[in-house]
Amino acid sequence: MSDPRIISNYSELLLEKKHLEQSIHKQKSIIRHNVDEFKLDFEKEIQPALAASKVITQIFETSSQQQQLLRMALTTVTHFTIRLLFRKSNILFTTVLPVIISTIVSRFTSKSAKSSLHL
Repeated sequence: MSDPRIISNYSELLLEKKHLEQSIHKQKSIIRHNVDEFKLDFEKEIQPALAASKVITQIFETSSQQQQLLRMALTTVTHFTIRLLFRKSNILFTTVLPVIISTIVSRFTSKSAKSSLHL
């Protein structure tokens, strides 16, 4: 705060009012500048996350050929993982379980693709 001023007449009161209004205007401009800097910094910081979300969205919004490739890759990884984990199990179990799980994964990917289109 500034030095305490003793106001003795109306003209001094008007001068003090003018001084306070100028001080408020200066503080508002400083705050606006700080907010603008914060917005710019925030946009720079969030840019990588926005780019990653755009790539992920493009994966699920792609054409049916790319969708089929994604499903095929997930199915292959699922089959390989299950056969690796349950290689000493019953042959019926190792044959049926990958089909069931790949169906679930396929339905999950198609549902997530449809829901990403409606965001």
